[in-house]
Amino acid sequence: MIGRLIRRGISMRVNRREIPARTLGQATQQFWSYSSPQILGVWLLVAGVVLVVTVAAAEWTWWALAGAVVVALVQPFLEWTLHIFVLHDKPVQVGNRVFDTVVAQDHRKHHADPRYVPLVFIPRRWVGYLVLTTVVVYGLVYVHLGAAAAAVVLVAQSLAALGYEWTHFYIHSDAPAKNRYIKVVRRAHRNHHYRNPDNWLGITSPVADLLLGTYPEPRATPVSPYAKDLLRAPIPEPRR
Repeated sequence: MIGRLIRRGISMRVNRREIPARTLGQATQQFWSYSSPQILGVWLLVAGVVLVVTVAAAEWTWWALAGAVVVALVQPFLEWTLHIFVLHDKPVQVGNRVFDTVVAQDHRKHHADPRYVPLVFIPRRWVGYLVLTTVVVYGLVYVHLGAAAAAVVLVAQSLAALGYEWTHFYIHSDAPAKNRYIKVVRRAHRNHHYRNPDNWLGITSPVADLLLGTYPEPRATPVSPYAKDLLRAPIPEPRR
């Protein structure tokens, strides 16, 4: 009796926080219960305030919207690059020391168990790095292109980061894919996890994969023995 109650309590805890949600409502609630979306959500609000203040100060020009277009065009290739060179990075030994990033370690665990929800999200420390990067980019754009362009780019980057987290999270949930977009990105990402981790590297868009040769026909792609063990996976050969 006691054992059954303990197992039931564990099951309730796991269902709420660690097992993929099965409906959109459950997914939304579960998503916002994690720190990464919370931080990025607050940062998006901050970026929105910066944009409103900029417009109110009469420093607005419609050309500033070009910054959002640039962010949208760069995002697929940024995801692709970071996935290969940061998330799939391997430990490096220098003398007696081994250098291995937290985000790469967590990503290997994520591949080992793609259905474990906490590992779907960007580690909190790296969310901080991400926010800091948007601040640096804001400053650079401000200096060279003005306040309006900088504010638009800040909002676009913040929205892209939160959109990345939501898309990746929803892909791994059991909530239904009610539109073609979710069906396409979910199918591609599941091929990445369960067929070959060297392909289908985009999260929010397959554009970079299609242009860079990492979006093969799934049935013509053999299942990799390293899909759940990135540490043992050989380094992919350069693509020609």
